[in-house]
Amino acid sequence: MDDTAIIFLVFTICGVSEIIQGLPLMFEKIKPNWLYGFRLPGIVENKEVWYPVNKYLGKGLVVIGSMLVVITLFLFMVELGLSFFEKTLVLLFTLIIPLVIVMIGSFNYYRELS
Repeated sequence: MDDTAIIFLVFTICGVSEIIQGLPLMFEKIKPNWLYGFRLPGIVENKEVWYPVNKYLGKGLVVIGSMLVVITLFLFMVELGLSFFEKTLVLLFTLIIPLVIVMIGSFNYYRELS
């Protein structure tokens, strides 16, 4: 397996795993816990805050995961003249920047609810 196939596989798996992790949070199936979800003392201890904040986070994860899978497929199916390194950077930024934005948004949403 060459490097391109490995990167394609890694980012596709990352996207799919974000979707899988986000769906239970989005549909409020996860009870307050310290292992899974957006976990801060004020969130885990209060069900009125836990579910809305984690629903917000779950929606963000599903969107990011979907976006990552689509962009990964696009970059490796359509010839854009980008090098392997450039494709990898695009995918890293597609993963990291939206994830940071969703985490900050989740924290701000928590502060609004508190």
